[in-house]
Amino acid sequence: MATISSRVSMLRALALTMPSSRRDDEGHRSLDRLMDAGTWLHTEALHSSMVSFGPPYDHDIDMSDTTQVVDALLNGSVCNLDPRLLSGVKHVQGNVAPLSDPKSPWHDVYNERESLLTDRMSGARHSSLAEAAGATLLFSIGDYEDALVSVLDRWGRQA
Repeated sequence: MATISSRVSMLRALALTMPSSRRDDEGHRSLDRLMDAGTWLHTEALHSSMVSFGPPYDHDIDMSDTTQVVDALLNGSVCNLDPRLLSGVKHVQGNVAPLSDPKSPWHDVYNERESLLTDRMSGARHSSLAEAAGATLLFSIGDYEDALVSVLDRWGRQA
């Protein structure tokens, strides 16, 4: 977990020090996607390990209800998410406003992730929250790999 976190933190440092250029908006977007994918990979790996090895807390979740499963997964992941690693707040100094604040960047982050997980989990039938968290983690690994390939491709075209 520490390795994943430190690597995503390095992406934040890279994004903050990357020269600004209107010519390379695609490069910035690619790096932002990589930062976000790394952030979700980190938090979902942590949440997946917690639900897999900790005491089960899915007894009150209807595992056939996609909305309930996504809510449980997202709430577990978001509470462990380091907001400084998200691309949308990379220029924010200090604390990021909480979700209860109307100006918080969390609303967009939460809604975007909720929509993505709902699409991916629709029709899936998992027997436990740990199994669903594992599936979500696999999605995040794929997202991170895709985002990394996009950044490397962009940098390769610039070289």
